[in-house]
Amino acid sequence: MQPAHWNPVPYARRLVTTTTGSPVSTGVWAERHWLNAPGPFYGANTDTMEFGRAAAPRHVAWTAGSVRDWWRDRERVRERALAAAAEREAEDAAQGHRDFVAPIDDGLEAYLRGYLFRLDQRREPRPDEPLPRL
Repeated sequence: MQPAHWNPVPYARRLVTTTTGSPVSTGVWAERHWLNAPGPFYGANTDTMEFGRAAAPRHVAWTAGSVRDWWRDRERVRERALAAAAEREAEDAAQGHRDFVAPIDDGLEAYLRGYLFRLDQRREPRPDEPLPRL
């Protein structure tokens, strides 16, 4: 069984330092985009799901409440992304929106439950530990 939450931050820090020597993005938390899924990375108001694939944004700490709020409102996110995909002429841009929606339907719930555990316990959950509800 795969762990519910993988902490990408140490890997991302090594990768960014190795490839660029400095942070890739400088997003502002207050400008975060409502479509972005909770996690250790976020995109600010410039993240349109079309151009952000080349660079990972800065590390942030979501709260358990903000994770649950996002999950509760995920249908709005899905609808917006699929509508945007339908409006795009460029297939790659449209596919970016569809790719964004796919984890909401398959895997994101388990990941976010593991992430909630990490936010609360400040460590990875063991395979036998129950995860918090969204």
